[in-house]
Amino acid sequence: MSHGSLRAVVLVLLAGAGAAGCQARTEPALTPVDATALRAALTAYLDAANAGDAARWAALYAEDAVMMPPNTPAIEGRAAIESWLAMLPAISGAKGTALEVEGVGGLAYVRGTYAMSLTIPGLPAPVVQEGNLLQIYARQPAGSWLLARDIWNADAAPAGL
Repeated sequence: MSHGSLRAVVLVLLAGAGAAGCQARTEPALTPVDATALRAALTAYLDAANAGDAARWAALYAEDAVMMPPNTPAIEGRAAIESWLAMLPAISGAKGTALEVEGVGGLAYVRGTYAMSLTIPGLPAPVVQEGNLLQIYARQPAGSWLLARDIWNADAAPAGL
């Protein structure tokens, strides 16, 4: 399936997920202001990771969000996500790039890449990890965007582990 076809399928699925019942309605496309806000949300996510601030990081998630980290069962709910984030080793140099920002109505996604270093107790040097991310955001009643679903994976297993 081509990239354009895949994008069309994802947008159709997002539009279908946002529609209530079987009633047909027209959902507004993502505006440039929304796209900027979603890119800023990714930046805030990475800034909170670098700061090691689990509460600030978790505040970027909806109350009923689901996080799907690699090699770990899904984590459901903001409070559980905050507890999980608080257990992470120190993160530094976290950066990311939003390669795609698309959406319709009250749902949007960000597909991108990330890189970060993890300082793991007992290891002589930080572990560098690079990978891909896919985040699904839900528009809140006041117009802001919060993470509804979050998943990422590393390009390769970290060396030395």
